[in-house]
Amino acid sequence: ISSDANLGLEHQTDDVFPFGAFRNGPGRGFEGLVFTALSAQLSIITVINNQSYQLIFQRGQCVKDEMTPCSDALSSTTFSFVPDTQIFQNVSLSEVIFESYFHRICHLFPGVKFRFSSETKTTEYFSSNGLVDLFQSFSAPFQILHEPIHFHASQDNVKLELIFAFHSWKENWFIPFINHGRAVEGGSHEAAFNQALAELYGVLKIPSKPNGVVAIMSIVYPEVVWEGSIKAKIGDEKLYTIARKLIVDNVVSWIGEHSHVAD
Repeated sequence: ISSDANLGLEHQTDDVFPFGAFRNGPGRGFEGLVFTALSAQLSIITVINNQSYQLIFQRGQCVKDEMTPCSDALSSTTFSFVPDTQIFQNVSLSEVIFESYFHRICHLFPGVKFRFSSETKTTEYFSSNGLVDLFQSFSAPFQILHEPIHFHASQDNVKLELIFAFHSWKENWFIPFINHGRAVEGGSHEAAFNQALAELYGVLKIPSKPNGVVAIMSIVYPEVVWEGSIKAKIGDEKLYTIARKLIVDNVVSWIGEHSHVAD
């Protein structure tokens, strides 16, 4: 797996974060450390500022930590890994699983290229316009009634992007992302969108039985609070309050700047 994105590696306590060291504090994910522990062998090569930095782990232990010059090299990050058969009985995965993941994730990191190589092929995934491109595919089965409402907004370390439009049917179709992933049981971010939409019906004087909306929202908030220990549902009152207000305020502002859509 490779990308032209720069992966930040930081030395800490004679090891390297995030693959060999864990940092406490909000927004500090443990995924890299788990990835290391579950691999029989894991190789990370990151290139930045004409330096190639290579890390190799075997069953969680670092066996190589090396930096070498590499002039005129483009920034990139490459992962090669072998699942640990002492942990996993089945290490044969369909390529479709990876293809589905990278097809989705490239829309959450617009402008970044991802490449996945298997035994049979190498495929590149790239989106120039991010959620706009994803929305065009997601909304294709619907009859959209107007130019999609699209904006970026932020407050108190909460970054929110939303694109949505009313369509000719009644149901609401909504895909929310949180920190570039999904909370499979929903939670505060979904409740914020639904409440904001209800408020907008009144603010914008939309009929009581409006058409449905098709929408995609992405929130990046490193300090998000999860309910339970399996990261299935968001339970964060601060996020709810901020997201609801950002949506209402920015939709009203967008409508004010696009009077032809309001009409």
